Amino acid sequence: MPISPCRMNGRFLQTAVEETEDFTFIAFVFMGVFIVLLVLGLFAAMFGCYYKKSKRQEAQKTRDKAMQELAENRMKRWQNLEKSIAALDEGYAPKEARPSENNELSNPSTSTAAGSLRSSTAWSAESPRSPAAALRR
Repeated sequence: MPISPCRMNGRFLQTAVEETEDFTFIAFVFMGVFIVLLVLGLFAAMFGCYYKKSKRQEAQKTRDKAMQELAENRMKRWQNLEKSIAALDEGYAPKEARPSENNELSNPSTSTAAGSLRSSTAWSAESPRSPAAALRR
């Protein structure tokens, strides 16, 4: 006659409880490891977002500073251009283009190729080809 599990109730139940306790312990260990990894992943994601945001802000500050310097340089160049145009409108020519005893135009014996070129490119305010005349049109 076969032995039924009911007859072995004491020993069978003891073995079943031990196996169930083992599986429960293993399940709790895996669940704990999963929760720890989940929390670590959450912290890593938060740190990654914070790091990316700080790098983006740093890059934006660098861009803003470069744009400000560029705007300042453009403003300085524009002011210098306005001064040059105003000087040309007043009839003022740069020192090297003014007729004098040291100028190549008045003293042909000291004329050089560079000096001739420099003096030929300096415009007077009344010249129709001057930048000031071009701006007035």
